[in-house]
Amino acid sequence: MDPSERPRERLAEHGPEYLSSAEPLAIVLRTGTRHANAVDLAQALLTRFGGLTGLADADMTALTEVPGIGPAKATEIKFALEVGRRLLLDRVGEKPRVTGASDAAAILAHNHPSGAPTPSSDDLRLTEAAIQAGNLLGIKVLDHLVIGKTGDGYISIREAGNVDFALD
Repeated sequence: MDPSERPRERLAEHGPEYLSSAEPLAIVLRTGTRHANAVDLAQALLTRFGGLTGLADADMTALTEVPGIGPAKATEIKFALEVGRRLLLDRVGEKPRVTGASDAAAILAHNHPSGAPTPSSDDLRLTEAAIQAGNLLGIKVLDHLVIGKTGDGYISIREAGNVDFALD
């Protein structure tokens, strides 16, 4: 794998928001197998368990049934997910403070009942209209997430580059 494509290097250079769901998991895994690198192994886990939520719900036995995941890697996965869960619980009581119009922002999200998170042309038009309305009101539209049941479980319209969000 080219060094610029390695999750650890991408994290250091661009930050965590530029990583796919598989890449932080690949960093936790550290190594892959003879047949799959760590990113491929991470993606296989996400696919098998239906995303991060399914992976978090999987028990140790189910994790170790995946080729390339032994007890040590299963423990590291469960540990990382538990740290994330505890962080989320710590933040539940925190409320964002909006002190002025420049602090206001929105993230749009909706699900596709079909299960496919691919944005439709209507989704793209809605996103563009929301950005225009937000500009009039001084509210930044940060992203529009389309939630599904396949792939990573969602698609970020901003990350996909389908719409110009013109963020500063």
